[in-house]
Amino acid sequence: MNLPKYFIAIFLQVFALQLFAQAPVMTRTYDEFVQLEHTNPQRGNFLTEADISGSPYLNKDYQEGYVLTEKLIRYENVPLRYNIYTDDIEFRNAKGQAMAIEFPGNIKEVKIGKAIFVHRLYAMDKKLHAGYFQLMNRGKAEGLIRYRVEFREAEPAAAYKDPQPPKFVRKPAEFYVSIGNKPAVQVYKTKDFIALLSNHKKELQAFAKKEKIKVRKENDLKRILNYYNSL
Repeated sequence: MNLPKYFIAIFLQVFALQLFAQAPVMTRTYDEFVQLEHTNPQRGNFLTEADISGSPYLNKDYQEGYVLTEKLIRYENVPLRYNIYTDDIEFRNAKGQAMAIEFPGNIKEVKIGKAIFVHRLYAMDKKLHAGYFQLMNRGKAEGLIRYRVEFREAEPAAAYKDPQPPKFVRKPAEFYVSIGNKPAVQVYKTKDFIALLSNHKKELQAFAKKEKIKVRKENDLKRILNYYNSL
């Protein structure tokens, strides 16, 4: 069984441009953001999680935030949430219906509540993929959090076991590092992390030893990244 994805897509009619750092951000309203939508009948109806336990969302409730495009147009006060399972940023339109932002490559960043999300290339299984990450820090080396949710099929009743409904199960978050806008790489061990940043190997080894850094812990990874970016 494949879990259906129900969407009415939003097409952000922007084109990726090479921008100067001094380019100003143009602020637009939530209403203008919603007006960009176009219905794509091939994508089906609105999202639903009926009859499935658990949640595919990082936070099921919408949180106010903004969407910043690569053209540096920022849409303010947009109700947003992150669907981990489909790897989509969703927003709620004026009718309260869930819609997904399409063409994430045209999005520079999205702020949901206090969290910043970016769409990045990353290496996995010797292949390049693209997806949303929560940004841990800014600088020459970025820390990125990749959230994961697994969908499990319904299970029929068995001896001494009640039937189980289909459900979403949250998996442990994964931590990645991106250096100089290169594809992000997952980090497991502190020594492997330091090898990625070999230009300051001795300093990082000393810092990791002194501070007892374990890069699979979010706070530790953030600390050593901030230290590296300060060098």
